[in-house]
Amino acid sequence: MKKMILILSVLAFIASSCGNKTTKKSFDLSTFPSMLQSLERYENGDLVVDENVSLIVYEINGNKFIQHYCARVDETGYDESDFEYEIVETYQIADTIFFKLKDEAEAEYLYKFIWLDKKKELFGLLIGDNDVQIYVSKERLSEYPIKKYEVLVRRKVKHHYKEPYIHNKKTEINFVFFEDGTISMCSDCNWDDSVLELQEPNREIDDLPEWLFIDNNKNNGIKFFDDFGLILEGWKIINFHKVNSRKQITNFEINIEKIAKSNIQDINEKCLIIIKPEFDNNSEDAGEIAADWDYYANETGERYKAMGLKTVYAEKRYLSFALADGGKIVIDTKKGQNGQNIPPSALLYKKGQIPIIIIISGESEESNKMIKEYLR
Repeated sequence: MKKMILILSVLAFIASSCGNKTTKKSFDLSTFPSMLQSLERYENGDLVVDENVSLIVYEINGNKFIQHYCARVDETGYDESDFEYEIVETYQIADTIFFKLKDEAEAEYLYKFIWLDKKKELFGLLIGDNDVQIYVSKERLSEYPIKKYEVLVRRKVKHHYKEPYIHNKKTEINFVFFEDGTISMCSDCNWDDSVLELQEPNREIDDLPEWLFIDNNKNNGIKFFDDFGLILEGWKIINFHKVNSRKQITNFEINIEKIAKSNIQDINEKCLIIIKPEFDNNSEDAGEIAADWDYYANETGERYKAMGLKTVYAEKRYLSFALADGGKIVIDTKKGQNGQNIPPSALLYKKGQIPIIIIISGESEESNKMIKEYLR
């Protein structure tokens, strides 16, 4: 309200001044501040340097009028653009100071400044007929409090499932499950932007290795995998990672810092990883099972060698894979993946990507297509 009163009073003052004093006279540029910065007004009327919005700085250097436009991007800082003009003429009518400017393309501009408070060196920049932007000289800028940039805390998405609506295939329902236990559901929306305002914090989530149940209702759940460990269609994010292949692994170690580094094997280059299981030596056919496994492992290794991939054996319990975003994932080779009770016999890793499961005894036609797509 105070801002509106200020604007109206300034405009009324301009109107009265123009009506009585319209004489154009030269203006001494040396009496004008060499640098001005924009201020924002709180609802209570206080002026502040608001780092949450765009900042505008006007600089006068000789016959150059330079505008620095600083648009807030994020917590990292501003995206700054500079515009330079030549000062063609400066003059004054009543209390309004006019800057006649020209850019490199010879286009002309007229900037109008008016004193709001000479003691505080406050200026108003007249924008059109209805608005005034407030500026202060660089020398007096420190007298105004700074409103710090408020970093938006975005909730981490743990799972994201997109399901085609049963009665209309053109409509999609997004189920977005956040790390903090909240859930958002929306149809035909961009989940990355919209669901932040559509959260339902009171919904209870039962997050199980194979199922995700809403409100602990066993009839209201979404399954992660099929019977063969393939990620079901519709899943976009599982366990904080984007789903790039339905064959990719999803069971990652959480408390990596508790694992001794000597127990972790780092995998950083494209390769096939063979994970040898622990055989039950007390079984009557243990030897035959081990021999069969060795045969299939060697056959798989030769097949991928022909494709230009080397074979690496898992020599430690934990495997670490480097990801393209600079992060990494660590898995336990003694744990199953994607709802399977036993660990995978092999993994295929492409540098920067989450590994996919390889079945050494043979892949289905559908799985072979997924492998080719992953390598592509």
